[in-house]
Amino acid sequence: MVLYQAIETDEYDNDDLADFDPKMVFFMGHLTQAKGYCDLVRTIPPVATKCPDVRFCFAGTMRRGERGVFFDQTNGRPLRYEDPFEIEKEIKAGSYNQNYSNLGVVSGQAKQKVLKSCNLFVLPSYSEGFSRAVLEGMSVGKPIICTPVGAHQEIIQDGVNGFVVEPGNVPQLADRIIKILSDHQLRRRMAETNYRYAREKFDIKIIAEQMEKYLKRVIDESNSMVD
Repeated sequence: MVLYQAIETDEYDNDDLADFDPKMVFFMGHLTQAKGYCDLVRTIPPVATKCPDVRFCFAGTMRRGERGVFFDQTNGRPLRYEDPFEIEKEIKAGSYNQNYSNLGVVSGQAKQKVLKSCNLFVLPSYSEGFSRAVLEGMSVGKPIICTPVGAHQEIIQDGVNGFVVEPGNVPQLADRIIKILSDHQLRRRMAETNYRYAREKFDIKIIAEQMEKYLKRVIDESNSMVD
């Protein structure tokens, strides 16, 4: 029996899903190759060509080296390491500097504000279990773009509540970002679906009830074996 990640959705209530910055793409997590940071930065030029005012905002800790993730979870291939500091230096030195923003670590009310402000949430990682950041993005009513790693392949339906892309496929990732930025009706449907879905499936009260149910089943089966 498996329990999904749980979240207190009351803390992520969003009174107006239509109140957001249509130009803002948001990433939250370690700024490393394994999390897809380098790939996402590389989408800035093609996306900005179509949507010149787009702003890619990154929140998290940038660090050299990888800790615990050395393979692409979808195919088992070793990751090709890239230095995120060098990737950032390149984008800042080029003509797309105005489309890039490193927010550093955000938490508490600041994190809530950024989550509610963004148009969509992107996490193109190479390996995950069930990202808390993805669940937070869903809970505030945001379309999700992610890779089919861990539980994400079970909770994100391509074209329904977000898009699923291949790890490392920068052109595909850029295309899906442009689709959400340019199709307002699609974006609205995905946002509303995720806001409702998070509360129906992942609220901590629901997960706690499932846990109680599973524990009771184990206890009952154990007692029957003793008898």
